[in-house]
Amino acid sequence: MDIYTRNLTALLALCAALFFASRRQQDKSSSFSSSSSPSSSSPSSSSPSSPQNKTPETKTKTEQKRKGHAAFLTVYALVMASDWLQGPYLYPLYRDFHSLPSSTISALFTTGFVSGAISGGVVGSWADRYGRKKACTENYGETSTTPNTESTTKKQPISSILLSKPVLTLGLASTIFEGSMYLFVFFWTPALRSVSSSESDLPYGVIFACFMAATLASSLAFGMLTSSRRSGTTISQTTLLVTILAGSATCFVASARPTSEQTAFWVFCLFEAAVGMYFPCMGSLKGKLVDDGVRAQVYGMLRVPLNVFVVVSLLVTGGGGDFASVFMVCSGLLATAAGAVRVLL
Repeated sequence: MDIYTRNLTALLALCAALFFASRRQQDKSSSFSSSSSPSSSSPSSSSPSSPQNKTPETKTKTEQKRKGHAAFLTVYALVMASDWLQGPYLYPLYRDFHSLPSSTISALFTTGFVSGAISGGVVGSWADRYGRKKACTENYGETSTTPNTESTTKKQPISSILLSKPVLTLGLASTIFEGSMYLFVFFWTPALRSVSSSESDLPYGVIFACFMAATLASSLAFGMLTSSRRSGTTISQTTLLVTILAGSATCFVASARPTSEQTAFWVFCLFEAAVGMYFPCMGSLKGKLVDDGVRAQVYGMLRVPLNVFVVVSLLVTGGGGDFASVFMVCSGLLATAAGAVRVLL
């Protein structure tokens, strides 16, 4: 068994341990909340969510919600799998199989981000306009809304949402972090090859599986850090985001001048662990700031500077040999983003 296979086995064992630990924590949290609720002290009163108190209508809604979650997760898993399965092989395919120069490979990667920058501001508005129900029947039997209701439910302009300080701060953080992540996807292969101790090809699939296992482990840890209801055991999501950004900056500094193949590998795994915590943390923070009716459009607009950032970076560097300079720039930008989130959010 080679070293990368052993690393993958260890990371998968860590994921399994965190999964069972998170399940135990959820069981303890649910039992703690039920025992501390006032209704639990009375034998004649039970929770409305208990199985014996569920009405047929409630059961139907629960079943519809479960089916909706299953349908969404199935489609999302297939889309993400089709996107990420090609990740570890794309750069070697261009470089080794087709013998393309680094500048051409950079241009090919740039094409996808240019397309994303062009479509980002349009697709989001389509999702908000055509992807949701145009009417809501939950108005307590009234045939029309009152003027006060209309004024309170009137949409906030997109410009005012995008220019608000919290959204701008999160937009800056997401642009820098996700841009650095996409640059990492392009540069991790040449960076690891530069310190490889073997003349044979690296096991790119196994290495990428290790990265994904590190991402999964940190996502499970995120749930444990933020879901407990006992006082003193949770961590602020803003504080966690600052920690993620600062930790990622440290990872990029260390990976700019790797001393050995395994050192570079584990630093990359640490960054992927930061990625695993970043997405649920950022998603939760954005969800608190952006209304559901304009969420897709706002998120699409926030991805425009992200794609521009990646495109400009790839055009300036032009090849995989410049990974050290790119990683150092990403480190400085991530440190700046961490400071901005700490001060402004």
